[in-house]
Amino acid sequence: MEKYRRIDLKLKFSFNEDVDKIRTIITNTLAKHPKVNKNLEIDVWLDEIGEYELKVVARCWVESIDYWPIYWEQLEAVKNELNREGIKIPLPSRVIYQGDEEIKK
Repeated sequence: MEKYRRIDLKLKFSFNEDVDKIRTIITNTLAKHPKVNKNLEIDVWLDEIGEYELKVVARCWVESIDYWPIYWEQLEAVKNELNREGIKIPLPSRVIYQGDEEIKK
């Protein structure tokens, strides 16, 4: 078994959210955990621009033996901090036209 294992959090956000702000919030939150390896870099990147959302991946390293408890603790900590900062999750939406209504731009 490897000494360290990488936690990957896959998160989705509304198109209106600021990726740099999201990166800062998540990086700071992950770094607060006392069992995160401080010698291995925390990464937060825009991973994909989806149909309804921005997809972000956040990664940090922990000792393999602690992986699952810290994974869940980090996921909850990130969710709580994003809520405090007012960051919105994406909600799928569709526009439906009835009859011959014109699309207004």
